[in-house]
This record gives sequence, structure tokens and C-alpha cells, in this order.
Amino acid sequence: MKEEGGRLSRHLEAVEQKARIEALKAKLLAIEPGMVYHNSDLPPELEEAFLARVLAVEQAEETSYFDVLLENGITLPEPASLTDSEIDDLLHTIFTFLGARNVYFLHTDHLSDRELYDYLWSDVLREPTMDMPMGPGSLFCFDLTSSGSEQDTQIHLAYYADDCERESHALEWPEDPIPEKKALPFDRDRHLPKPDVDWF
Repeated sequence: MKEEGGRLSRHLEAVEQKARIEALKAKLLAIEPGMVYHNSDLPPELEEAFLARVLAVEQAEETSYFDVLLENGITLPEPASLTDSEIDDLLHTIFTFLGARNVYFLHTDHLSDRELYDYLWSDVLREPTMDMPMGPGSLFCFDLTSSGSEQDTQIHLAYYADDCERESHALEWPEDPIPEKKALPFDRDRHLPKPDVDWF
């Protein structure tokens, strides 16, 4: 009798889950008619989680982390109005706040605190993003040398790339100059919040 009750319970949960999945698909189709939101290779629990995440993205409004910080009571004055000590404190606040929301930063050690805050204030934190919470296992990373610009590429090669990466770049892009390796002038990155993943 108990086994039959267990089978019935699992059957009802499967029926309810299928209904939730179909409801998610209907909501997504109302937003993007003609889109196909189906992957038969996914188990139902993963498909439901995937569809819920896609719906959250589709329904999210555009914002920026600059605005998110302001909305959460963190003021971001113009860099020129701050002392070095105030900038140091504010950077700590920014990194702690965003790290708690799975937003992380890489390759900042070539910049002084003032240079970094100026770059965050004028550029990085103003990049458009979607106003939605990070799901389990998800994260967002600002790599401050990954824009693809010539300047960022040269900075990365000079300060962060190992010999293997520098050699690979020289082979793939023979027209690019390979800068002399430089020692990082600051030691910040290893103290910043980090996600619990091996590759970061």
C-alpha cells in the first residue's frame, strides 16, 4: 500500500511538473512567438529550471550595476571629489556588495585605486545589464583586460599573460607587438571576493 502511495505521489508530481513546464513555455511564446524552448535531452527538473531562468531573463528590465549600487544606498561620487582613503573604502564596499551577488572582478592589479575607481565609475559599472538575481551556480565577471581593444590586449600581455599565452598570441597575431613583461604594480586581485569555482 505504501509503495502504491509513493508511485501515485511521484506520478502526481510528474503531472504537475509537466504542467509547470508547459506554462513556462506558454509565457515565453507570448514574449517571443515562434521561439522553440524545448530540449528533450534534459530531465524535467533541469528543463523547468532552464525555462524559469530564460523567462526571468526575458522579463528582466535593463539596468546597470552603477544604478543597482545607488538603489541599494551606495553613493558613487565623482572620483575627483574623493580622497585616496575614501576611494579605498568605497572600492571595498563595491567589491563586497557585488561579490555577495555573484559579480566578480579580474585583472585589476595594473591600476591604482584611484585609476580603478575612475574606470569603474566612468565605464565598467555603467555597462548595461539585466536587473535579475543570479541563480545558483551562476556568476558574472568583469575582466578589466578583456574588451578586445588593442590597449587592453597589450596590458594583458604585459602584466597577466604567461609565456605560453604570449607565444600563442605571437603565432596567431604576428602583426601585433608583444610588449615586455612587467611586474604588477599593485596587489589587489587576490584579496577580492571570488566565486567557489576552480577556473576563476
